[in-house]
Amino acid sequence: MFQLKIYTINNNENADIYLNKHWKRHLVSLPKHGITVHNVYKEVGTDGECRIFALVSSDGDLSA
Repeated sequence: MFQLKIYTINNNENADIYLNKHWKRHLVSLPKHGITVHNVYKEVGTDGECRIFALVSSDGDLSA
């Protein structure tokens, strides 16, 4: 099953921290739980708000 996770973050600086600190940790921890991360993207809106998109998959339940 594939799932697109979307995280809204209030500004670009915090989005960069989230990507460079937290998502790097997720790239290590998620495979241990059978979750494959296919890609992670950042979108910066015209209002400065950012969204992080993560495409993940698993043979198990991703609804949590």
